[in-house]
Amino acid sequence: MDYLTISRWSIPVLWLAFFGAVFYIDLVMKKQNEPTVKMMDRFVWQYLLVWKVSYIVFSLEQFLAAPSSILYFDGGLRGHVLALISIVYVIWIKRHDLQMDVLVKAWLHFVSAYHVLYFALTGHWILLIIWVSILMASWKFNTQWVLIVQWLLISWISGWFSYFIYGFLLIFILDLLREKKAQLLALAVVAGLISITLSDFEIKKQETARKAIELQTTTGELYRISDQDESYVIVNFFATWCLPCNAEMPHLQSFATKLPENTQLIGVNLTKRDHGEEALLKFVEKFSITFPILLDVDDVFGKSYGVISIPTTVVLKDGVEVQRFVGPVSEQQLRKVVEN
Repeated sequence: MDYLTISRWSIPVLWLAFFGAVFYIDLVMKKQNEPTVKMMDRFVWQYLLVWKVSYIVFSLEQFLAAPSSILYFDGGLRGHVLALISIVYVIWIKRHDLQMDVLVKAWLHFVSAYHVLYFALTGHWILLIIWVSILMASWKFNTQWVLIVQWLLISWISGWFSYFIYGFLLIFILDLLREKKAQLLALAVVAGLISITLSDFEIKKQETARKAIELQTTTGELYRISDQDESYVIVNFFATWCLPCNAEMPHLQSFATKLPENTQLIGVNLTKRDHGEEALLKFVEKFSITFPILLDVDDVFGKSYGVISIPTTVVLKDGVEVQRFVGPVSEQQLRKVVEN
């Protein structure tokens, strides 16, 4: 997930894009004043609420340890499934009040506006141009064909299990069933399968090994990553004042208590950017941290790994970086990386 760091706060870009897209929908469709438009707003906020609150249901222990973690985590795929079920239920109850053409139009603009804002904030200029074109097409062309293009593009970029896909499929299938255009439905399914296949050809980033750096732990021992025998070494860079760092720490500690085979987890306190040893010791005690914590007193390690925003978590396989998370990371995300 991408984050914008402002002072000591890390703001998820997807939240900025989400709220921006909601504002855009209210702006462009306010003249219609349709009950369906108001219901679309209700769907969006209901989905968001169920999805976020599901984090408490599925990660109660981590939530109780750090309640602020709900700002950065959610119920994952299970949360999206619960949210989708709640939306389906409301649609069924209100089906006679819905105007599908208005609902589909609102959805088209919401999806396009979200991706325009997201890629603008993250600096993906080619994708930004593509989604601006799709947003413009939403005003001029047949809605079914725009839906197909959106589905194809989202599947290609994010894969079949993209969180956007589920709501997208729901709207799309409802619209096609309403107009009984089975041939378009079949075409869209084929397009989605093709896009999934194409996603397998995504070019991997060049992997660059970092030079060995020796740091002291909070217990006075010296630690060098290159000396570790484990296949995977997960390095979490943090500071005690960082709110997202506090939010993710229960997840990291839970991961540390049940480490997968051939995996090592270490924390690197960016000491030069933090509030001193006393604050760190209180932090370790607060979260009952049992995995090694290294002291990057001169910021050598942080600079070597290009750490700007915190928290940042780097996954090393045989000493080579294979994945990086900027922002808080959950236990489930780490397990998924190692398992895959």
